[in-house]
Amino acid sequence: MSASVQRGWPAVVDTVLIAGLALLALVPLAPVFDDGRFCLAGVGGVLPVSVVGVVGARLRAGVLELTGFTIVGYFLFGGVFALRESAIAGVVPSLETLRDLAVSVVFGWKNLLTVSIPVSGFDQLFAVPYLAGLIGSVLAVSFALRRRGLALLPVAGLLIFAIAFGDSSGLLPALVGGLLGGIGLGWETWRRKRDRASLVVASSGGSEEARRARLRQLSLGTAALLLAGAVGTGAAAAASGNWDRSTLREQVVPPLEVHAYASPLMSFRKFIEDGDDSTLFTVSGLPAGGVIRIASLDLYDGIVYKVSGGGGAASGVFARVGRDIPGEAAGEAATVRVRIQDLRGVWLPAAGNLAGIEFGGPRADDLTAGMHYNRATSTAVQTAGVAEGDTYTLDARIPVQPSSGELNQASLAQIATPVPEMIPDAISDRLNEAVTGTESPIKQVQAIQDYLTSKGYVSHGLEGDVASRPGHTFERLSAMLNNQQMIGDDEQYAVVMA
Repeated sequence: MSASVQRGWPAVVDTVLIAGLALLALVPLAPVFDDGRFCLAGVGGVLPVSVVGVVGARLRAGVLELTGFTIVGYFLFGGVFALRESAIAGVVPSLETLRDLAVSVVFGWKNLLTVSIPVSGFDQLFAVPYLAGLIGSVLAVSFALRRRGLALLPVAGLLIFAIAFGDSSGLLPALVGGLLGGIGLGWETWRRKRDRASLVVASSGGSEEARRARLRQLSLGTAALLLAGAVGTGAAAAASGNWDRSTLREQVVPPLEVHAYASPLMSFRKFIEDGDDSTLFTVSGLPAGGVIRIASLDLYDGIVYKVSGGGGAASGVFARVGRDIPGEAAGEAATVRVRIQDLRGVWLPAAGNLAGIEFGGPRADDLTAGMHYNRATSTAVQTAGVAEGDTYTLDARIPVQPSSGELNQASLAQIATPVPEMIPDAISDRLNEAVTGTESPIKQVQAIQDYLTSKGYVSHGLEGDVASRPGHTFERLSAMLNNQQMIGDDEQYAVVMA
């Protein structure tokens, strides 16, 4: 890093223009955050910290010195530009700010890809565009001022980063690509001519050294021109709509493995036994007729009915979400407040289809970080677990329940749920007995419901009740169905009905 350093008004022009291109390259990342703080993080990473590149160039700093300047700038300005919530007075980095900035260097990139967009509720993630802008602008300004002819490489790297970590639609891709390509080409052409003129003057009559320097500058300038043209052309092609643009986000599978969590149906008998001595949770704001869902179970394996989250149309996947949950949630808007008392586990009580959620209480940060949601089944999982005192507010959409007339006109949806792995043989006998003489799908469903209600005897197996074992294994259901008198409670009858 001992090349000659650009000075005077050419250095000012180069610095300002390169910083502007770096900011422009970050634009495709904006929809991921959908928050004005993204602009602050981007500007903070590019414009003020470009000073690091200027200072490093003027001092002819080597790689180690420049790296040191960059690290100091990252932590010194990280509070005011990226993590204002934890900074002292929104400016001075606190210990929490410094910790989050350090963690983001390692884990921020992964977290940004595994959180559903927009990433509201994950304030630490603003450190990612701040750091990317900082690194890209420092390198670009340093190359520009040292006459390396490679200043557009870090800008191209920023654009690739923003596209890869963005969403598939992007933000004004044609405009961004056109501006980057056009401005980059124009600036590099002008700079090449300017530097060539300077070399001619400095050559004092055309010495061999001057000719070599002129050739070197011409080669590097041509390479930069080709790079800028390729980036601009590629961005314009991505915006043309002729082909689908893929991002890293679409290739990353959310890491949550719900098979490790016990089915909430296994706790049903315990809830009954605890009775009036236990309050699982309290709810306010739920519209009349609304229900609270613990989880949607879709796979029976002969031992337990559980949540598959297998990724199919009916099962969906569990993705990390923030305060705002992306997608169109249909139904009547409601603000539902929940307070956990005796309920334990990872399944989060929710209502309807969620458009957003905000946690309160002393564990709010942990609960926000552990929130996962499956839009296909409207099921919420809290990997931090729920505990007494946890509170949260749901921005819910409560679906309108169809009338009996509408149900009679309805047809079966063409959605395939996971195939049960083991089914008691007696299911077929009971099913044939229940639906004989009915034809329409809704009438058959109602016939099964009426059959279980009239033929089955309800017992929770409590003191004074008829003996009724808990559980819904293959053996337990087979025994119940093969008995002349079916005996069970909601746990068994719900599984038989499903």
